[in-house]
Amino acid sequence: MNTNQTPNPIEQTFRANLRETYNITEEQLTQLLYQQQPTLTTTFPLSILRTSELSSLEALVKYLRENKKQSYDEIGRLLNRNPRTLTNTYHNARRKKPQTFATQTEFETQRLSYTIFQQPLSILESVAYHLHTQHFTNAQIARTLNLNQRTIWTLLKRASQKLHGVDT
Repeated sequence: MNTNQTPNPIEQTFRANLRETYNITEEQLTQLLYQQQPTLTTTFPLSILRTSELSSLEALVKYLRENKKQSYDEIGRLLNRNPRTLTNTYHNARRKKPQTFATQTEFETQRLSYTIFQQPLSILESVAYHLHTQHFTNAQIARTLNLNQRTIWTLLKRASQKLHGVDT
């Protein structure tokens, strides 16, 4: 429905039921229905972190620089990192892996939002911690990232220490 049009009777009934069930106003319902969903520009394909040639940071910087044509400042904002250090990171990544990431990664369904990097964690700690909060087991995270389960355990332990000051 266009927000300027009058809804049809079925939609009116549906909207009324939603408002009543969830005790929200019409304005709140409209905001929920039309809020912006994550897009390809706010997410990245998880597969780029599976490369054995590059660190997670190198892989993300290389992907954003070459595939998304982002500036170092934009990459720094997305990854919560200092843009000046990303120049060296990119050059190291390009030296290790000269070819760009395959374009089919754009259509991959397993994607993560860049917002997970707004914590004081390393790239890999952020990804593992995020997947853990999404109820992935250590074994599932290890398979997803092509890492050892003990590495995942260590990443989660470090993330927990940094975020909460406690061991898990």
